[in-house]
Amino acid sequence: MIYFYELSLQKIRDKKQEYINALAEGKPQSFEAYKFLCGKIQGLNEATEELKELFNMLQNNNVERSKKDNAQLY
Repeated sequence: MIYFYELSLQKIRDKKQEYINALAEGKPQSFEAYKFLCGKIQGLNEATEELKELFNMLQNNNVERSKKDNAQLY
């Protein structure tokens, strides 16, 4: 699960950097294209936050399960 999480974050970071580079190089030919790229970057930021939140929830759930399982051993 950690591998999937890290791979997903890296893919998102790579795509975000691609869009940032396009902005820095002046690739958008219109203000609409500029806004479109900014929106994509914002969407990737939100996706990153959602992925991190989900991963943390899963990790916490696993920790709680582990504690519960350990408590049953005693």
